[in-house]
Amino acid sequence: MLRSKSFVKKTRKGNIVKVVKEHYLRDDIYCGWPSCTECQQSECKLSTEATVYYIIDTNVVLHQIDVLEAKPISNIIVLSTVLEEVKHQNVSLYKRLRALTSDCNRSFFVFANEFHKETYIERLPNESPNDRNDRAIRHACEWYGRHVAPVRVTLISDDRCNRDKAAALEINAISVRDYVDSMSAEHPQLRDMLSAPGSDAADVSCGGVDDAVDSEPMWAGDRLAESFYEPYVKAEVAERRAKAGVLVSGPLRISRDNFNEGWIPTGDRDRPEEVWLMGIERLNRAVNGDLVAVELLPESEWRAPSHAVHLTHDPPSLIEQAAVDDDNDDVDDGAYSPVGSVPGDEPTAPAVKKCGKVVGILRRRWKAMCGTIDAASIERSGAGWAALFDATDSRMPRIRLQLADAQSLVGQRIVVQPDRWSRLSRQPAGHYVRTLGVQGDIDVETELVLIEHDVPYAPFSAEVVACLPAEGGGWLADKDPDSVSKHRRDLRPLPIFSVDPPGCTDIDDALHMSRLANGNWQVGVHIADVTHFVKPDTPLDAEAWRRSTTVYLVNRRIDMLPGLLGTNLCSLMSNVDRFAFSVVWEVTDAGDIVSVDFFKSIIRSRHSFTYEQAQNRADDASMHDEITLAIRQMLKLSRMLKQRRKEAGCLELSSVELKFAKDAETQEPTEVSQYQMRATNSMVEEFMLLANVAVGQKILDHFPAFALLRRHPRPSVSALREMERCAARLGVALDTSSSKALQLSLDAAESKFSDPYMNTLLRVLITRCMSQAVYFSSGSVAPPDYHHYGLAAPIYTHFTSPIRRYADVVAHRLLAVAIGVFPLPAKTNNLTVRRQAQHINHRHRMAQMASRHSTALYTLLYLRQHQHETLLESGYVLSVKSNAFAVLVPAYGVEQYIRLDTADAAKPGSSKSWQFNAAAETLTLADTSIKIFQRVRVQLLVNEETREIVLRCIEPPVHTVLAATLLPLVDSSASSAKAGSPSGPAKKAKARPAAEPAAAAQPSAKRHKVGAAAAAVDAGVVEVIGSDDDSAASSPP
Repeated sequence: MLRSKSFVKKTRKGNIVKVVKEHYLRDDIYCGWPSCTECQQSECKLSTEATVYYIIDTNVVLHQIDVLEAKPISNIIVLSTVLEEVKHQNVSLYKRLRALTSDCNRSFFVFANEFHKETYIERLPNESPNDRNDRAIRHACEWYGRHVAPVRVTLISDDRCNRDKAAALEINAISVRDYVDSMSAEHPQLRDMLSAPGSDAADVSCGGVDDAVDSEPMWAGDRLAESFYEPYVKAEVAERRAKAGVLVSGPLRISRDNFNEGWIPTGDRDRPEEVWLMGIERLNRAVNGDLVAVELLPESEWRAPSHAVHLTHDPPSLIEQAAVDDDNDDVDDGAYSPVGSVPGDEPTAPAVKKCGKVVGILRRRWKAMCGTIDAASIERSGAGWAALFDATDSRMPRIRLQLADAQSLVGQRIVVQPDRWSRLSRQPAGHYVRTLGVQGDIDVETELVLIEHDVPYAPFSAEVVACLPAEGGGWLADKDPDSVSKHRRDLRPLPIFSVDPPGCTDIDDALHMSRLANGNWQVGVHIADVTHFVKPDTPLDAEAWRRSTTVYLVNRRIDMLPGLLGTNLCSLMSNVDRFAFSVVWEVTDAGDIVSVDFFKSIIRSRHSFTYEQAQNRADDASMHDEITLAIRQMLKLSRMLKQRRKEAGCLELSSVELKFAKDAETQEPTEVSQYQMRATNSMVEEFMLLANVAVGQKILDHFPAFALLRRHPRPSVSALREMERCAARLGVALDTSSSKALQLSLDAAESKFSDPYMNTLLRVLITRCMSQAVYFSSGSVAPPDYHHYGLAAPIYTHFTSPIRRYADVVAHRLLAVAIGVFPLPAKTNNLTVRRQAQHINHRHRMAQMASRHSTALYTLLYLRQHQHETLLESGYVLSVKSNAFAVLVPAYGVEQYIRLDTADAAKPGSSKSWQFNAAAETLTLADTSIKIFQRVRVQLLVNEETREIVLRCIEPPVHTVLAATLLPLVDSSASSAKAGSPSGPAKKAKARPAAEPAAAAQPSAKRHKVGAAAAAVDAGVVEVIGSDDDSAASSPP
């Protein structure tokens, strides 16, 4: 049956066009009932044993998806009406629902009611789309009730109006809570997973403000007649006022130093401005990441952000509160500030900032959080228990939970989903999702890292696995028809080799260098031909795009590609034939490039070296074989290439990078050390850079409108000023007029420091002032902005790591099209490449953060194992606040605030009061002074209750706030241990193993492929500029 409907719409150009759509209705769509004799059956069916089938309303998916995902839930019919509504309102929830419906073990069945002639309905005159969809759901329930009898059909809806209308049609309709209660005897945990009653949207009345109609308090201390917070303006009203300039809108950024303060960025990149929100009342229930509407306060109420550090949700002490109230001096909390707990995350803060208050939420960024239950908060609530949940992210508020058995969750890592925040309540309400396991367990904490950073880590689906070669591990390159293609050259006779970290199995790249007949050199970079196996528009390609990057943790690797490809068929292992994508240059003895060629190839690597093995080979004067000579010549050429890059203005910055040796059985760390860089590291780096630049130029020449490139913006004016201010503290005058001038300034500063680590520290801090390098489509950015500041490269892309980065897969496909060996994938244009770049940027950033947090976790575990020793190390003060100062301990990559003990300072006229000088960034108490870049001696301890690293300042002696659960509680003066050198961990009373097993670096080996990689510090992050990790982590807001 064919139905057609027509309507008119206005185009972007203002033209009015008539659109006619045809709607085909069928009578052969399967109903999902296994016993049906009328419908043609398909594979996924509802249960044959069920006596009731449930049809869910759209609101059930939008608000109770965690309940639906619980394993006891089954025999659910999802109508196409509901699917489309969910897709329109929340794509993330739509994907989760589709995952349920595609799992045949869950008995979730999709019925295309909009295309069945018995269940399709027309929209009535003056009927809203929502009312029409509700009526379509009820109509489908009626049809199902007749069609699958004697099986009963029940509608599950949290829309009371929809349930009442269903009851009038004699359709059995229940709420989600009723449904869960019917199963609570066997599955009591389902009650904990119910979303809190109401929603933020439900709080908004027709009058345009939040009237808190939902509203009885759920917690002791909540108010009945009086609100804690002001009501919200309706979102549509707020949007109109923002467009009119009455309100300011933007994403909220909560300070990591003080969870009671945040800001929204309002200026552009070169002239950044912020509107600050100070105090929980002015934050008005908004959380980090929310898109908010802000009303500016009168200028008389503008003030400076606080100098004090508040890292917990406990009330501040009297002296800390006084500091907050009286803080009106100059302060740098900067988004470009290299001295702060999380560098790059907060804007530079002059004396007085524009201030405002949140009056509306344009878009909530609620997401599942990981953390623990506060045992002290548990109290009886009705038939169950109420408790407060503390998220691992200190910027997030505590969440109120209603639980059947709260005590059983104490000491466990759990996942919680926030639901709503009534203005009658101090905290938002949420619901329990699932338990990860015991707090402190390595596997549990690792899973927490993955969840917190949105890393897809589920096993590859059957659809993805089906895309792999049918021969499996028995696939042979020379048996593949493509091996004899005219587009693929045979390079197996060449002396090709690879150089990688120890234990590396996903070998992306190989090299060769040989003398040509004309006296020049042939230099080749050969990259795994991943696109031979990963075809466009396949489930394998879709999953690779979804993951976008391999994530390297200390104890685990989350692959972008299935292991059959990543560590076998694509990996350029030695002594096996493999497909590659080659870039080959002709180069003179002076290092001048004569020509470059791009082609697909088949290669056979002769040797897989580690960096150390390749270095030893080059240094062994007794060896003169073909590959050894090639390594030596490539080292020589790489030094020429690096010198030319330095002359062009590339930056050489620094970071702390740790590696761990682990126990083979327990996976606990047994040794921690800093990663050692060799000349062979730099050699590989230079040739990877050379290939990336060459490929970037090639694909840009052929596809100027949609080449996928990578750029690193020049630091903003405020960031450059922050660099100069930072260096001035060390007596160094920086020239920031260009990247080359900056590098020369840093090189010249080396001779000015008596402490050899200070120049490294300066480079670390300069790195933090840099913005983030990002992928982009060439058609979406002006050509002058293509430039990569850190590498001093006008054009750059990523090509050399397609096994672990999807951006390189895109570059491979574009290059293949450019050389005529592959057709342009369908729908490849500026819009699609731009969307790809945005997604890849997000995944790349999350992978970096997950890797750093994994390193921080293993540092904590290592220190816990040595808790009965006195661990003393050298540290450097990076930030000074009114009640704390931040210290970096290079030996362990730890950066933490040391909070001052201000109890006595609360007494008027106390001689124990610390004097804070905001302009000079110093703290003074009698003869003791703390200032920026001061070298101190600290003791590293572990808080067993919070599982955090804590620092105690030993020299100079400072009374600090320490928890009773700190280990070890030893007298540091009794220890004969000496402070450690900044270059590595100190020798302890108990000697640690000196061995460095090759397997120690295996999971995270690829992180070290090029240059120094990320440092994991407890509160902040650093990234240096290199060919693979080529951007600063500190991105301005």
